[in-house]
Amino acid sequence: KKISDKIEATRWALRKLFVDKELCEHIVNALKSYRQDYDEYTKTWGKDPVHDWSSHPSDMIAYFALYIRSSGSLDQYSVPGRASYDDGMGQAAYNQSGIQR
Repeated sequence: KKISDKIEATRWALRKLFVDKELCEHIVNALKSYRQDYDEYTKTWGKDPVHDWSSHPSDMIAYFALYIRSSGSLDQYSVPGRASYDDGMGQAAYNQSGIQR
């Protein structure tokens, strides 16, 4: 999959899923740290994300998101009214469904 597909699927999933910030602290921090390099000289972003400690947890969430989005399996875990992941910018404070812990 293209990186843009993985990022879009992850954004989609985070609007739908309940994420326990305490139990999933490492994953939440990895998602916040996932990034591309910026070349000041050419004023361009790198083609691929930086490969560091955040890569593997972020990729795990991305592939999970691609799976649930393509299979439609999120519906089996629907829990109306559960709080979802808040990215710190007021995004996705509440949703209609989420993963039950």
